[in-house]
Amino acid sequence: MVNRVLSDYPTARQRLAHHALARIDVHVGPVLASLRLTPHGTIEPVGEGAHERAQVTFRIPLARIPSLLRQDPSANRDVAFEGDSELAQVLSTVAHGIEWDIEEDLSRLLGRGKLADIVSHRVVGTAKSLRAWRDDAGQRFTENIAEYLIHEREAFIHHDELEQFARHNETLRDDVARLEARLAILNKNQQ
Repeated sequence: MVNRVLSDYPTARQRLAHHALARIDVHVGPVLASLRLTPHGTIEPVGEGAHERAQVTFRIPLARIPSLLRQDPSANRDVAFEGDSELAQVLSTVAHGIEWDIEEDLSRLLGRGKLADIVSHRVVGTAKSLRAWRDDAGQRFTENIAEYLIHEREAFIHHDELEQFARHNETLRDDVARLEARLAILNKNQQ
């Protein structure tokens, strides 16, 4: 699948070809995938008998895979790498510079033609709409729960109320300090 996507990006393949025969180990949770770059700028799996050391090893938390597939920039913080930093940079740049045209591949899978194009366009459009709806519903649900906990249940203090409480606390502290000073003066005068 990766090679199919790379076929649409000759510049990316040229950049990868400069590192031909480099081994890349990718740990996704407990699963290890060992890959090798080919002279054509594609990737191939490394056979079980291969003993060469990986030039770059990536460690990707399993929970971050959906975020990485959505190309969420915050997901990259959790990806760790060891080894050749130049190769890791090339791989990262290529990964961020390519985009899988799901609609086109689905159309090819369905047999090309106008009907296949229409069906793939509708399927991808529906999937995008469902994802947008899910994200929007999740955001609204979170906001409604927060509003309920803050205003209805008063389980949490709103930021403005907390600031007002802090100001009242400072005023009370100052008043108590002045009262203590007056009491100290009265006690001193009575002695």
